[in-house]
Amino acid sequence: MSVVVERGSARCPHCVAVADYTFVESDVDMVRYEVHCHSCGEVYSEESSLAPPVPVERVLPMPPLPPVTPRASWRGRLASVGRVAGRLGSRVRPSRGMPTPGEYGANG
Repeated sequence: MSVVVERGSARCPHCVAVADYTFVESDVDMVRYEVHCHSCGEVYSEESSLAPPVPVERVLPMPPLPPVTPRASWRGRLASVGRVAGRLGSRVRPSRGMPTPGEYGANG
């Protein structure tokens, strides 16, 4: 069943004369716009949907992640740095005249 929702005057898309238009609503959520021109006899119509567009779900493929190379633990790296520092500390001897850390206080 079709129901006329609105009527009025518009320009004819063919000859640009004043014509009658109607909006006709059908029962399947469609609206038809019709222009009837009495001057040239043109009948123009277009249909539109009243229903909101259905959202389309897009699933994008995830690219594979690159392989993860295992890293050395920070404890092992810290231990190796400590060993190197210990060897360097035993080789470096403070010269005479250099103050020791405790001589000027804790922040010295």
